[in-house]
Amino acid sequence: MNNIFSKISLLILIGFLSILITANYTLAAKKTWTGTKNSDWSLGENWGDTAPEADDKVTIPTGLLNYPIINNGSFSVKDVQIEGTGSLTIAAGGTLTLSGKLIFLASTATVIQTGGILNVKDLKFTNVGTYNQSGSGSLLKISHDIKTMVVELLVQLAEQFNSQVQEVQVLGSTQAQINFITL
Repeated sequence: MNNIFSKISLLILIGFLSILITANYTLAAKKTWTGTKNSDWSLGENWGDTAPEADDKVTIPTGLLNYPIINNGSFSVKDVQIEGTGSLTIAAGGTLTLSGKLIFLASTATVIQTGGILNVKDLKFTNVGTYNQSGSGSLLKISHDIKTMVVELLVQLAEQFNSQVQEVQVLGSTQAQINFITL
Protein backbone atom coordinates (compact mmCIF):
# COMPACT_ATOMS: atom_id res chain seq x y z
CA MET A 1 0.00 0.00 0.00
CA ASN A 2 2.81 2.37 0.92
CA ASN A 3 4.56 1.61 -2.41
CA ILE A 4 1.38 2.40 -4.40
CA PHE A 5 0.91 5.66 -2.47
CA SER A 6 4.54 6.65 -3.24
CA LYS A 7 4.07 5.94 -6.97
CA ILE A 8 0.82 7.93 -7.10
CA SER A 9 2.45 10.83 -5.23
CA LEU A 10 5.40 10.79 -7.64
CA LEU A 11 3.09 10.81 -10.69
CA ILE A 12 1.10 13.71 -9.26
CA LEU A 13 4.33 15.63 -8.58
CA ILE A 14 5.65 14.97 -12.10
CA GLY A 15 2.34 16.08 -13.60
CA PHE A 16 2.28 19.25 -11.53
CA LEU A 17 5.90 20.11 -12.46
CA SER A 18 5.12 19.48 -16.15
CA ILE A 19 2.23 21.96 -15.97
CA LEU A 20 4.44 24.58 -14.29
CA ILE A 21 7.26 24.15 -16.80
CA THR A 22 4.88 24.27 -19.78
CA ALA A 23 3.12 27.36 -18.44
CA ASN A 24 6.40 29.27 -18.04
CA TYR A 25 8.25 28.00 -21.11
CA THR A 26 7.83 29.75 -24.43
CA LEU A 27 9.67 28.96 -27.62
CA ALA A 28 11.62 31.77 -29.21
CA ALA A 29 10.02 32.95 -32.40
CA LYS A 30 11.96 33.83 -35.51
CA LYS A 31 10.86 37.26 -36.66
CA THR A 32 11.73 38.72 -40.05
CA TRP A 33 11.44 42.44 -40.71
CA THR A 34 9.25 43.24 -43.73
CA GLY A 35 8.92 47.02 -43.35
CA THR A 36 5.67 46.89 -45.31
CA LYS A 37 4.10 49.85 -43.49
CA ASN A 38 6.99 52.12 -42.43
CA SER A 39 10.22 52.05 -40.35
CA ASP A 40 8.62 51.73 -36.88
CA TRP A 41 10.24 48.80 -35.01
CA SER A 42 7.28 48.47 -32.63
CA LEU A 43 4.58 48.18 -35.32
CA GLY A 44 3.50 44.54 -35.75
CA GLU A 45 2.62 45.03 -39.44
CA ASN A 46 6.31 45.61 -40.17
CA TRP A 47 7.05 42.12 -38.82
CA GLY A 48 4.22 40.29 -40.57
CA ASP A 49 2.02 40.05 -37.46
CA THR A 50 3.43 41.13 -34.10
CA ALA A 51 6.59 42.95 -33.07
CA PRO A 52 9.37 40.78 -31.62
CA GLU A 53 9.62 39.97 -27.93
CA ALA A 54 12.51 39.32 -25.54
CA ASP A 55 13.26 35.71 -26.56
CA ASP A 56 12.82 36.22 -30.31
CA LYS A 57 15.52 35.96 -32.96
CA VAL A 58 15.25 38.81 -35.44
CA THR A 59 16.37 38.90 -39.08
CA ILE A 60 16.64 42.12 -41.07
CA PRO A 61 16.93 41.10 -44.74
CA THR A 62 18.36 42.95 -47.70
CA GLY A 63 16.53 44.71 -50.53
CA LEU A 64 13.71 46.44 -48.64
CA LEU A 65 12.24 49.92 -48.97
CA ASN A 66 11.93 50.52 -45.19
CA TYR A 67 14.40 49.44 -42.52
CA PRO A 68 13.72 49.46 -38.76
CA ILE A 69 14.27 52.56 -36.67
CA ILE A 70 14.03 52.53 -32.87
CA ASN A 71 13.47 56.11 -31.81
CA ASN A 72 11.12 55.77 -28.89
CA GLY A 73 10.91 53.19 -26.12
CA SER A 74 12.90 50.19 -24.94
CA PHE A 75 12.87 46.85 -26.72
CA SER A 76 14.50 43.51 -25.98
CA VAL A 77 15.17 40.54 -28.27
CA LYS A 78 17.58 37.62 -28.20
CA ASP A 79 19.49 38.06 -31.48
CA VAL A 80 19.52 40.51 -34.38
CA GLN A 81 20.91 39.24 -37.68
CA ILE A 82 21.44 41.79 -40.47
CA GLU A 83 21.77 40.50 -44.02
CA GLY A 84 23.17 42.07 -47.20
CA THR A 85 22.44 45.79 -47.37
CA GLY A 86 20.06 45.60 -44.41
CA SER A 87 20.29 48.20 -41.67
CA LEU A 88 19.06 49.00 -38.18
CA THR A 89 18.90 52.52 -36.75
CA ILE A 90 18.77 53.35 -33.05
CA ALA A 91 17.93 57.02 -32.56
CA ALA A 92 17.72 59.31 -29.53
CA GLY A 93 15.05 58.08 -27.15
CA GLY A 94 15.38 54.44 -28.23
CA THR A 95 16.97 51.46 -26.48
CA LEU A 96 17.59 47.97 -27.84
CA THR A 97 18.85 45.18 -25.57
CA LEU A 98 20.09 41.90 -27.03
CA SER A 99 20.48 38.94 -24.67
CA GLY A 100 22.31 37.12 -27.46
CA LYS A 101 24.19 38.29 -30.53
CA LEU A 102 24.31 41.12 -33.03
CA ILE A 103 25.23 39.32 -36.26
CA PHE A 104 26.46 41.04 -39.44
CA LEU A 105 26.11 38.64 -42.40
CA ALA A 106 27.61 40.95 -45.02
CA SER A 107 30.16 43.72 -45.24
CA THR A 108 27.32 46.05 -46.27
CA ALA A 109 25.14 45.26 -43.23
CA THR A 110 24.86 48.35 -41.04
CA VAL A 111 23.87 49.50 -37.57
CA ILE A 112 23.40 53.25 -37.33
CA GLN A 113 23.22 54.76 -33.86
CA THR A 114 22.31 58.44 -33.73
CA GLY A 115 21.51 58.48 -30.04
CA GLY A 116 19.86 56.01 -27.74
CA ILE A 117 21.36 52.89 -26.23
CA LEU A 118 22.38 49.54 -27.71
CA ASN A 119 23.08 46.79 -25.14
CA VAL A 120 24.73 43.74 -26.71
CA LYS A 121 25.97 40.56 -25.07
CA ASP A 122 27.99 39.42 -28.10
CA LEU A 123 29.02 40.61 -31.56
CA LYS A 124 29.53 38.26 -34.50
CA PHE A 125 30.86 39.39 -37.85
CA THR A 126 30.53 36.77 -40.59
CA ASN A 127 31.66 39.51 -42.93
CA VAL A 128 32.79 42.75 -41.37
CA GLY A 129 29.72 44.98 -41.21
CA THR A 130 29.50 48.66 -40.39
CA TYR A 131 28.63 50.25 -37.08
CA ASN A 132 28.16 54.04 -37.26
CA GLN A 133 27.73 56.02 -34.07
CA SER A 134 26.99 59.75 -34.01
CA GLY A 135 24.93 62.16 -31.98
CA SER A 136 25.13 62.96 -28.32
CA GLY A 137 23.88 60.34 -25.92
CA SER A 138 24.76 57.36 -28.15
CA LEU A 139 25.89 54.46 -25.99
CA LEU A 140 27.04 50.97 -27.00
CA LYS A 141 27.39 48.49 -24.13
CA ILE A 142 29.01 45.09 -24.77
CA SER A 143 28.95 42.55 -21.94
CA HIS A 144 30.91 39.83 -23.76
CA ASP A 145 34.42 38.93 -22.58
CA ILE A 146 36.35 41.61 -24.45
CA LYS A 147 39.54 39.53 -24.83
CA THR A 148 37.67 36.69 -26.51
CA MET A 149 35.80 39.12 -28.76
CA VAL A 150 39.03 40.84 -29.89
CA VAL A 151 40.64 37.50 -30.74
CA GLU A 152 37.54 36.40 -32.69
CA LEU A 153 37.49 39.69 -34.62
CA LEU A 154 41.20 39.39 -35.46
CA VAL A 155 40.70 35.90 -36.81
CA GLN A 156 37.81 37.15 -38.96
CA LEU A 157 39.87 40.10 -40.22
CA ALA A 158 42.74 37.78 -41.12
CA GLU A 159 40.33 35.70 -43.20
CA GLN A 160 39.19 38.84 -45.02
CA PHE A 161 42.78 39.53 -46.07
CA ASN A 162 43.54 35.94 -47.09
CA SER A 163 45.74 35.37 -44.06
CA GLN A 164 45.66 32.97 -41.19
CA VAL A 165 46.29 33.66 -37.54
CA GLN A 166 49.30 31.61 -36.50
CA GLU A 167 49.43 32.59 -32.86
CA VAL A 168 47.59 34.90 -30.45
CA GLN A 169 49.00 35.79 -27.06
CA VAL A 170 46.89 37.87 -24.70
CA LEU A 171 49.33 39.99 -22.69
CA GLY A 172 46.92 41.40 -20.15
CA SER A 173 43.61 43.20 -20.35
CA THR A 174 44.77 45.75 -22.94
CA GLN A 175 47.40 44.06 -25.13
CA ALA A 176 47.59 41.14 -27.52
CA GLN A 177 50.29 39.92 -29.85
CA ILE A 178 49.13 38.38 -33.12
CA ASN A 179 51.30 36.59 -35.67
CA PHE A 180 49.81 36.18 -39.16
CA ILE A 181 50.75 33.89 -42.05
CA THR A 182 49.90 35.13 -45.55
CA LEU A 183 48.26 32.37 -47.57
